[in-house]
Order: sequence, then structure tokens, then C-alpha cells
Amino acid sequence: MLAMGDICMLESYGLSKTEYRRYIEDEDITAKMLSEKVLKPQYVYRYRRLGHVDNGNWVENSFWEEDVNGICMFSVPNSFNKNDDDDCKVRFDNDEVFNYMFQGVKRPDDEEANAKIDGMLNEYRDSLQTTMKVGCFTAVKPLSIDMWNDPNFGDDGHAICIEYKIDKANFYPDELVFLPVLYDDKYYDNTRAIKCVVDFSMNQNNQKAASGMVCLGYGHTLIKPMRYEKEQEWRLVIPKRNDGAHLDYFNVNHDNKRDMSSAISGVYLGPKFQELNEYDKYKKAIIDRWKNHGVNIYQIIDDEGVLKAVDYS
Repeated sequence: MLAMGDICMLESYGLSKTEYRRYIEDEDITAKMLSEKVLKPQYVYRYRRLGHVDNGNWVENSFWEEDVNGICMFSVPNSFNKNDDDDCKVRFDNDEVFNYMFQGVKRPDDEEANAKIDGMLNEYRDSLQTTMKVGCFTAVKPLSIDMWNDPNFGDDGHAICIEYKIDKANFYPDELVFLPVLYDDKYYDNTRAIKCVVDFSMNQNNQKAASGMVCLGYGHTLIKPMRYEKEQEWRLVIPKRNDGAHLDYFNVNHDNKRDMSSAISGVYLGPKFQELNEYDKYKKAIIDRWKNHGVNIYQIIDDEGVLKAVDYS
């Protein structure tokens, strides 16, 4: 019998929660293969704060103009979501990895020596947090109050929401993962992925190990605790490559940013947008940027608890 979370996942993306997790943890299933099994929404969204109030003072976000112009920032997991320190965290069992790396060798009895071993393994774990860049989107449409009410996304109704039509150029070029986040309180264990790394380092002709590294290496970016499930998040994950090939995706003279304006189909002004400091400045910037580019601009109106989108173009 499917749990409610399984049913929601099944209805939205064509897979049950159990199936989706099994595929994420399968060392023979690539991201491309998994992507072909998942039903995609036609649009995804980003809710962006233009500023925030800090101790009663208005603080303008330094990157608000980039947001309005369609420039997307991609985060590196080691400095990722400050609201959830566990987000995208690599986890593996130190003892199990040590035993696999040095088969037949026992951990030393010396406490200081053990601390050094754990220190090296922890340092390696931390280094894996820098091996990819992540762009975050949501399937939550702007007529839902949930994201607008979130202070970190909708800024309690003061933010804007940017609508992206999913296209191949921005969401499905080679070497990218574009998949929904799975909400599950059981964290992702990278131990098997690390074992594949060990196997590959010992024999670089080991195709199974190479496949395992690729298939298992991104799973920690796709699982978040159940308390975040209202976010309905989709993630673009770009693995960093030694040859720098991943940088071709970032085309704004910056290795963390991409101009995704070609995919933007709508901009929604939050239900409390007009309460913003310098609201006229932001409104003018949005209209000037998009009114002649076929992008619809909407004002979200809260009509006694029912949200409506009024054409603002």
C-alpha cells in the first residue's frame, strides 16, 4: 500500500517515492536514464527577494538587477542553503570506507592516529562538497500561497516570481542533471559511491566503478527532509570537470551564473510587492526589461485568501 507521499510523487512525476529513491541509489542508472523515467512540468519557477528588512532597516539585495534580467546564480554545496546546513551534504561511514581502502588493515589503537585518519577522511568528504554547482527551481505555481508566505523565497509576499519554460538549451544540455528533489527523512549515504572511487583509483579501466561514480555521485543533491516538501523543488546539477568543460554552461563571465533569460516566459509581482521600499524602481526595471520581449508581467492579487494573477504588461 502506497503512503500519501508516494501517491503525490506518483501523480506529479510518474514515479512513486520508493521507485524514485531506488533509481537514485542504483549504480547502473545514470541521471539521463532517470530523467527519461520522470514526468516533467512544462514550467518551473524561482521566487526571488529583491531585498529584506534587517532589524527594522531595509537592505537591498546586491544581485536584484541580475535576478530581474534573467541571470541565475548556481550555488556550490559547501556554501549552500544557510537555512538547512544538511542540504547537499556528503555523508559516508568513515570506518567502512577505511576498511575498504585498506582491506585487512585494522584501525590503530592509538587515539591520536585515529583522529588523524578521521581528519583526512572528513577533509576528503568536505572536498566533495565543491565538486558540483546546483541551481534551484520549484514547481509551485505563483497562484499558491505557500512560496509567497515563505520569508526566504516569497519574502512574505514582497518578492517576485520568475517563470521558466523548460527547454533543452537551458535545462537539458550534456553533463547536466535536471531532476526533482525527493523529500525523505532518510538521508542519502555516499558510502557506495566512495567505494566506486576507491575501485576506480586502483584500476581506471574498471568501467563498473566509473559508472558507479557517475550514477551515485549526485544523489546527495536530490534528497531533502520531509519538512521541506511544500517547496516541490527541481534542481539543475552541474558536475565540475577537470577539463573545465562545465564552464561552457556559465556564460556571464562567471563560473556560477548563467543567463537564462531565453527561457523566461513570465514575471509575477508578489501580493505585497507594492509595499517594497523603492517599489517604483523595481517595477520600472521589470517592465523596461521584459515588456518588449514577449514576457507577460502579472501582479498577484490576494482576494480574500484566493490568489489571482492580473495582467500588468
